[in-house]
Amino acid sequence: MTRARIIGVGAYAPKRILTNEELERMVETSDEWIVQRTGIRERRIADESEATSDLALKAAQQALERAGVEPGEIDLIVVGTTTGDMAFPTTANIVQHQLGCRNAGSMDLYAACSGSIYSLSVGSQYIERGKYRTVLCIGAECLSRIVDYTEVGGAPLLGIDGAAIICHGASPVKAIKNAVRVAQEWTSAGLNEHIKTAIEAEVARAGQGGRE
Repeated sequence: MTRARIIGVGAYAPKRILTNEELERMVETSDEWIVQRTGIRERRIADESEATSDLALKAAQQALERAGVEPGEIDLIVVGTTTGDMAFPTTANIVQHQLGCRNAGSMDLYAACSGSIYSLSVGSQYIERGKYRTVLCIGAECLSRIVDYTEVGGAPLLGIDGAAIICHGASPVKAIKNAVRVAQEWTSAGLNEHIKTAIEAEVARAGQGGRE
């Protein structure tokens, strides 16, 4: 059975930063209150000239470069977003055109905070069903366009970013080993150490079968 493995990741966030200290001057909250409940110390705000597709494009370009994949090799682009550039064409259509992925289908998923997870889930299933070999999965939001930063309920939580993951078909053991590599890259100062350990245990068990 073909398994989807992650072969490249990319990310982009706008330059403008809105800190907790700045929010304190805009709404009744505090840095301590926000950090204790969310761990968030700052969030990014999109420039007037930046659209969701711009964030998605820059993250995707980085992921392609890291994976060593050419735009023409992408079979499908899935973008999870609730703040698309427009109703149609979809944000994924725009990214597909700007990247030059002439052979790729493209679609948006509307799933709010879990949009990037759903895009990865949908992309991996296309691979594992044998429909596609290489899928670009993106999560991108321009929530600063719709958030009222004087409202305490959502202001501390929501910001802007874009993330892209390239999935590719592989054997089960190779897929698991690749997951370990990605976990090691994304693990710092003990963060998610338990996840990394669990994945390494799966590699050890899978490796006993002698398959690659």
